[in-house]
Amino acid sequence: MAQRHRTFTRGQRVSPDKVQRRGHTPARGGRRAPGRTKPIQLSILPTEKEFAAFWDQPPELIHSYLTQSFQPSRRRMRTLGTHVSHELRRHLASCRTRSEQSFLRLLSPKEIPVWRDRLAAWHQASPRARLEMTTDLLAQALRVGGPRIFSLDPAQYHLNALWQTIFRAPDIERRKHARKQWLRIVIAPLPNFRRSKDRLRATQALAIYENLRRECDAVIQERGDWTRKLLGQKLQERIARITPAEADQLAQGYLERKKTKVRDLLLTITGAQFQRGPHTVRSLMARARQARQLDRIGERGRRRYDAWLALRPQSSPDASKT
Repeated sequence: MAQRHRTFTRGQRVSPDKVQRRGHTPARGGRRAPGRTKPIQLSILPTEKEFAAFWDQPPELIHSYLTQSFQPSRRRMRTLGTHVSHELRRHLASCRTRSEQSFLRLLSPKEIPVWRDRLAAWHQASPRARLEMTTDLLAQALRVGGPRIFSLDPAQYHLNALWQTIFRAPDIERRKHARKQWLRIVIAPLPNFRRSKDRLRATQALAIYENLRRECDAVIQERGDWTRKLLGQKLQERIARITPAEADQLAQGYLERKKTKVRDLLLTITGAQFQRGPHTVRSLMARARQARQLDRIGERGRRRYDAWLALRPQSSPDASKT
């Protein structure tokens, strides 16, 4: 009778004797596998994690990657945008109206591959909707390109058409609509500062938190017989960014040795300077610590590669001839 073997699911532990008896070999996962023969390829704009993983591999693989020559093929160098742009230029040369030409010339690079669909929607729309579609494209171009977009011919044609409609249209509804489009072009590209906050980098949040922690520890170590009132006053004198209530709570947390309470208070004080909550500051600090760890891994890999390269024997010209 044939022996039936049990299949093990992913994540289930298998004893070494069963692995040896049944011929089961564990899968090698991860980039740092011992049997790796090809180096990790870096992208054009590598992230911190990719950069650290690249320098954490063996020096031989790093050297083979840095010394190889890259020759991209002709097929890789071709792009789809070249063919599409030629078709668009050919259609622009045969446009019958200036409004259609201005609409196509204001398309963004992301919309150029689908310019036929956008043009079909523009043809099916009413004159009022066409004006709004061109206004949206012009506002988007201003948001990306800045004031220099006003000097382009399609922008000048659309603004001139709106200006003529505002002052010379026969009915008041068309004048109001044209004035609304004009104001939209001027106001839409501008940012809304009511919803924006001061930028807070992860390293900046971590530095502020560590500085606060260092100052509080220095105050605690000055003497051992602190009272809650005296410690709160001393913390408020030493740290100018906290309120009396926060200083009193910090003093209570330190005297009662509640590390979680002290940490939450320091996170709140750090985030209050930039209108951020403690959870946002905590995530930023975790990101900064991870980036710092990746920098250490990359720096350690660079030093290991430099040491390996210094000990590597240099090939002389006489040895290569023989």
